[in-house]
Amino acid sequence: MRTRGKAVGKRSDERFRDSESRLRETGGPRRHKKHDPIRTCISCGSKRSKAHLLRLVLDEHRCMAMDHAGTEPGRGAYVCREGSCLEQLPRKRLERALRCKTIQQGQPVQR
Repeated sequence: MRTRGKAVGKRSDERFRDSESRLRETGGPRRHKKHDPIRTCISCGSKRSKAHLLRLVLDEHRCMAMDHAGTEPGRGAYVCREGSCLEQLPRKRLERALRCKTIQQGQPVQR
């Protein structure tokens, strides 16, 4: 039998104590670990943490720029910070990742 939404025979504070004791037994509420985004290097294909990769973006003049902070607007692609991945990067892969047909030749702009 129910009266005004409460279960008969069980006090509300008893239900609260039951859940409280369960939390203590299991070590408390679950705490989630901070999310670490994973990205793929377009040169070698290895999957790494976003912090271990370098982001390449196209600026407004369609010149490739290195985005060290990872905050520049626009489409970006990730490569390993080692020089070998950046040096061996096929142009077609970069064009496909940045979704553009032509990238201006020249040194990447340091920002």
